[in-house]
Amino acid sequence: QTCALPIFNINFLNQLDIKKKIELLKNYGFLKQIKLLSIKSINTKYITLNFTFNPVLKTVTIKQQKKLLIPKKVLVNIFYKQIGLPKNYININQSNQNIYAWYQSRGFSWVNIKLIETKNNEEISLKICEGKIITSSVKCIENDILPYVIKNYTENKINKALYFTSNQILNIRKL
Repeated sequence: QTCALPIFNINFLNQLDIKKKIELLKNYGFLKQIKLLSIKSINTKYITLNFTFNPVLKTVTIKQQKKLLIPKKVLVNIFYKQIGLPKNYININQSNQNIYAWYQSRGFSWVNIKLIETKNNEEISLKICEGKIITSSVKCIENDILPYVIKNYTENKINKALYFTSNQILNIRKL
């Protein structure tokens, strides 16, 4: 959507004030484009600002949400205020920070959130990658001295004590 409004008489506003107001509008995060147009009539100068808003956000998709630790209800609470409004990348970034905060408050520090491009401009899609342990190994300095059975037993004990389990999400509170 685009809207154009003559908003003020330029004779009563200096150039710096205009630039500050435009920067303020840009920082709200929901505008895709702002165009400034000067219009001069016989005795008066006007400026017109043409705003192009970001598309209205209708859907937030979280890839593989059912497999994540974070409950769907928490994600809904984080994003529900944005639905039906123009996409606001400042708010989307804040929502991502809220997701990070949820994980970190529970001891899960290895989380990555990716914003995925979609063909539908009324949608955002996120992929939350939780830091899963794929494998772990313990290296022994005196490797030649210990028999394999003892080394394997010791490695298993260390992994168990550190809660290192394959395909589990690493929680620093359990270390």
